[in-house]
Amino acid sequence: MAQLNRRRFMQSTAATVGAATYFTDVSALYGYAINPTMRRNASNMATNDPVMIGYRRAVAAMKNLPDSNPCSWFYQSAIHGTNVMPAQTAWNSCHMDARFFWAWHRMYLYWFERIIRKYSGMFDWALPYWNWTSTNAAQRAIPAPFRVTNSTLYDASRNASLNTGATSLSTSLGTSVANFINNQNNYFSAQGSANGPHGGVHVAIGGNMGSVNSAAKDPLFWLHHSEVDRQWNVWLGQGGRSNPVSDASWRNESFTFFDECCEEVTMTPCQILRAARQLGYEYEDEPTQVNQYCPLTPIIVGPLIPIKWYPILKGRLRDPYLIRNDIVRHNLGNLEPENLKMIEGFRDKAKEKRRGETDDDLVLRLQGIEAETQTGAAYEVYLGPKGMESFNSDSRYFVGVFGMFSAGLKSRQHHYRPAEYVFSINERLAKGLRRDEYEVVIVPISGLDDEKIRPKSEYPLSIQSISVEGIEATPVPNKDEQEKLRSQAESE
Repeated sequence: MAQLNRRRFMQSTAATVGAATYFTDVSALYGYAINPTMRRNASNMATNDPVMIGYRRAVAAMKNLPDSNPCSWFYQSAIHGTNVMPAQTAWNSCHMDARFFWAWHRMYLYWFERIIRKYSGMFDWALPYWNWTSTNAAQRAIPAPFRVTNSTLYDASRNASLNTGATSLSTSLGTSVANFINNQNNYFSAQGSANGPHGGVHVAIGGNMGSVNSAAKDPLFWLHHSEVDRQWNVWLGQGGRSNPVSDASWRNESFTFFDECCEEVTMTPCQILRAARQLGYEYEDEPTQVNQYCPLTPIIVGPLIPIKWYPILKGRLRDPYLIRNDIVRHNLGNLEPENLKMIEGFRDKAKEKRRGETDDDLVLRLQGIEAETQTGAAYEVYLGPKGMESFNSDSRYFVGVFGMFSAGLKSRQHHYRPAEYVFSINERLAKGLRRDEYEVVIVPISGLDDEKIRPKSEYPLSIQSISVEGIEATPVPNKDEQEKLRSQAESE
């Protein structure tokens, strides 16, 4: 499998884009670009870029619509989350099930992009992305057009040092992304790993962005999730990966949104797997898109198929961790193991993965994570020898970042469930750690590059279990079947 190193993934190149094309008729009903539009890196765009001008125009127009209008700025943000009652159609739809994290947000952004095209008057407008994974600190800063205080793209509730450009997001967020892109072959495992740093960005920005029920009110929200959507494409593009097209309960789940005419629409994951062909956009910095096709089978209504984890070292903590501002250590030997005998074969399994002899993912899994409300911190996770003292994202023992943004917050009124995060660890444990040396260290961070800014965790975080587990790679669909489905789709 081709490897994507951190620098190759993080760096972006500016694209030369011609002048924006505007509506010359009442074309919102039919006048979209024939070829895919380009979602560009916002950090390379000037404040007077036509895309930014169009975005400002559309945001202002949407904010002038009644809140009851599905195309209004308020209604679109309420689809993600709101505390306003009574709830209207599609409100609080975000994170109804963690299995649809990537798919639901791709649909959400697609219909939002179409609404922006209508209210900006630009039929080929495309949502930019914020490359907060970059090795370049300037790219990890909030893009300049969103820091102009009198702009409709500005949100005063954000972290002040980010809003002025005085600091950038932490490099550990991007390292966490590169880790799952390079090492995880299971769709749901990779998606879960993407969710961790995604939440860390929300927490670091704070304000409206720091809460599910207000995040989409910030115009920056949409660029943040455009980057998360790009990560899905980049992950697939490494080869040997697949969307879960064989999982009927995943591919046929239907979600509700609104189009640019403010009319209710529904969409399934099968309808968004080929972004450039189905949805009409591509990113300026990504590998060739992987186009996959769902089997032509009837919609099956029934329970979701559970993900098949196999335990290597698993157990429930004798006492849940309560994490506030201090570093917390956990020796895996303190677990009450259900399958301790499997630990002897763990290192061999990790080496097999490293040598490419198996595509199974080996992960550190944190479950039962809860807090009363937003803790005000993100959390770096390390797995290494007992007593390690150096903690930074360049460490061989760093496995990832998570932020408490949606699941796990008891104050959230809708769709509450404890949070869970997974991190790829095969590279770490294939290198010779003995069983009695395994130690998990959780370090609260601000999520910002400025180390002087420490997190202010007013509320403790509780973790019920920490385990080392494996998960099988998502099966790659049969090539002949995919070719047949492609031919059928293109002939329709």
